[in-house]
Amino acid sequence: NYHFFMRTNFGFVGIILWQVRKVKNRHINSARGLVILLLLAVPGFVSAQSSVSKADAAGALNKEGIGYFDAQQYEAAIESLSRAVLLQPNYATAYYNLGSAYFRLKNFEKAADAFQKAVKLDPNYAEAYNNLGAVYLEQGEVEKAVNVFKESIWLKAGIGDAISLYNLGCAYIRLGSFREAVRSLERAKQIDQNNVEIRFNLGYAYSREKRFRDAIREIE
Repeated sequence: NYHFFMRTNFGFVGIILWQVRKVKNRHINSARGLVILLLLAVPGFVSAQSSVSKADAAGALNKEGIGYFDAQQYEAAIESLSRAVLLQPNYATAYYNLGSAYFRLKNFEKAADAFQKAVKLDPNYAEAYNNLGAVYLEQGEVEKAVNVFKESIWLKAGIGDAISLYNLGCAYIRLGSFREAVRSLERAKQIDQNNVEIRFNLGYAYSREKRFRDAIREIE
């Protein structure tokens, strides 16, 4: 996973973004991060042949952007992905990938814009909501981050996944809402029991709730 750690006044917390992983369909349960989607609808009055060509070209550019991202050539990735969304303005996956590349360059304003476009085009895009929340945390907009992390969790049948639950817990820590942080982090731990970051931050949240035995158990 991507971990973007930071020191704060209240402890050591990290943000986790969805991991880059190449899959053919981002709706596969294990899909995390940058993905490839080739067949898209093309708006406007164009021929069927033109539609297919645009979809193929945009898909190829998206795939090219993933290659650059894997090579940590984020500016090149942005160039390819920007061309993809120019060809296909309704390409939610490419906007998501574009936001991930901007995030790696710490251009959080453009990352937020790209993730917002992704969720506008696909309101069920749980991973995009998670990463948008990560951007909001970087920008210090913690309450907005809480809301979109909750949306990401709700979209996964209200159960969520370890990443979104962990990030929600970190957001609550920033707000000083340690009881809520404990609840989120305990749920994250149930899913991923061996994750060091989850257990460390859960231990910290326990300590702020004066549950010191529980805190020691998690940090040991």
